Amino acid sequence: MTRPTLRTEFCDRVGIEYPVILAGMGPVAGTGEPVATAELAAAVSAAGGLGVIGGVAYSPDELRAQIRKVRSLTAKPFGFDVLLSSIFRIPFGSASLPSPDRSELPKEQVDAIQRIAAELDIELLEAPPEPNAMGSWVPPGKSWAGSQIEVILEEQVPVFASGLGSPGPFADALRANGTTILSLVGNVRAAQQVAHDGADYVVAQGTEAGGHTGRIGTLA
Repeated sequence: MTRPTLRTEFCDRVGIEYPVILAGMGPVAGTGEPVATAELAAAVSAAGGLGVIGGVAYSPDELRAQIRKVRSLTAKPFGFDVLLSSIFRIPFGSASLPSPDRSELPKEQVDAIQRIAAELDIELLEAPPEPNAMGSWVPPGKSWAGSQIEVILEEQVPVFASGLGSPGPFADALRANGTTILSLVGNVRAAQQVAHDGADYVVAQGTEAGGHTGRIGTLA
């Protein structure tokens, strides 16, 4: 008698054995270094899950090197995760626009942050500029999202995950390239938006996963 295996439509779609997906974690817990690197992504994929590179901190050249390193370690499918918030997004072919200005954040977002801080009795402080290092979320003077997508297309990465924001501007190009699109969301409105904008799969994420998609918890 064979051992029963949990297998879903997603497994068949992306070519993995188990419905286990590595979170595409970038720099976390103040380490300044990405967590979901090529080595970890390759190990998860080789074990039958879907390894995902946390690529938000990588320049296009660094990302390409990570993708090729995964392929040198395993022939199994893998993915890549990046943030597509409007403050990170840039057009294809451009990798040297000015860093996002916090004053350009939507008023609703600023008001929400201030309201949450007041509810939790937290003092809001201005964050210092990020260091110019691989661990920076947005390197000074640069924003990588558009050029990262170009690398994904050129390298024909099987799965793309948007850890924040809508995949809309890139959905047609990714789908034409045969790339499966995942979008992480923290509420119903965001789920409806990314589904409308071309996500193949909507991933419900709780605030425990870094807090960047919302305040609603899941497992905790």
